[in-house]
Amino acid sequence: MVAPSPVHLATQPDPTAIPEQPVLFKRGLRGQYWIVQKCVACGRKHIHGAGGLDDDPLQFLGHRSQHCLNNEAPCGYVLVATEDK
Repeated sequence: MVAPSPVHLATQPDPTAIPEQPVLFKRGLRGQYWIVQKCVACGRKHIHGAGGLDDDPLQFLGHRSQHCLNNEAPCGYVLVATEDK
């Protein structure tokens, strides 16, 4: 078995450089979602899961990869709720 290579802090993104992304909460029939109305990287709409109907959607906020894979935000963004759930 090959040991995994160590992760060096120098290769990790600077957390102060990761943009915040405002999101709106929506509850669906089968799950909950965080809606990106206008992506900070590409300007388009994206949807991120916020757990099942019995989950606390606030636990699904925080750092996420953006769905557009735009090079302007290669480290993703931090989902931040813009309204009470």
